[in-house]
Amino acid sequence: MERSEVLDWLTQHTEYVHDIPEQLLSRCEREVKQHAQEDAWLHARDIAQQHSHDWRHFWGAHASEAYIAREACRDLAEEFKHNVPAPLEGHESDFVDDDVLSALDPEARSVLFEYVHDLALGEERRAWKQITRFTRKRGRKLAREEHLSSNLSFEGTNVYSETAIRVMEILARDFQRRAHAH
Repeated sequence: MERSEVLDWLTQHTEYVHDIPEQLLSRCEREVKQHAQEDAWLHARDIAQQHSHDWRHFWGAHASEAYIAREACRDLAEEFKHNVPAPLEGHESDFVDDDVLSALDPEARSVLFEYVHDLALGEERRAWKQITRFTRKRGRKLAREEHLSSNLSFEGTNVYSETAIRVMEILARDFQRRAHAH
C-alpha cells in the first residue's frame, strides 16, 4: 500500500482517527524506521553471537589475526547478503508504538498495518544492506583498531577459531551499539 493511499483513507475517515492524519502517519513512519533498523542490527548481533558459540567447537590451522578478521567478516557479510530477514505478517504492531496505535480505531489500524508491513520490509532490507557493508568493511578495520597481528610465524599466530571467536564477539558488540544508536 502506498503512503498517499493510507493518508487519503485516514483523511477521509476522521471518525476512526483521533489525531491529525499527516502528523500521525509521519510519526508512524519514523517509528517503523527506528524499530526496523534496531531489529535488523539486533538480528545481526544474534547471528554473530551464534557464530562465536559455534567457533568454540573448532580448532583450525594457525593464521594471522588480521587475515582471520578479514576472512571471518567477509564470510559473515556474504552470509548476511544471502539471508535477508523479513518482518513477519501479523507482527506490524511491533514496529509502531502505542502513541500512534492509541490514536486509531481498529478499522484505521488495519489500514495502517498494511502500509506498516511494506514499510518495515523496505526498512529492514535497507538496514540489512548497511549491516552487510559494515561487516565487510569492519574486517579490514579490525586489524588496525584492535591491534590484530599480521605475523605469519607459527609462534606469532593463533588457532583460527580463537581469533574468529574474538572477531565475532567484537562484531556482536558493534552490532549491539548500532542497534541502540537508532
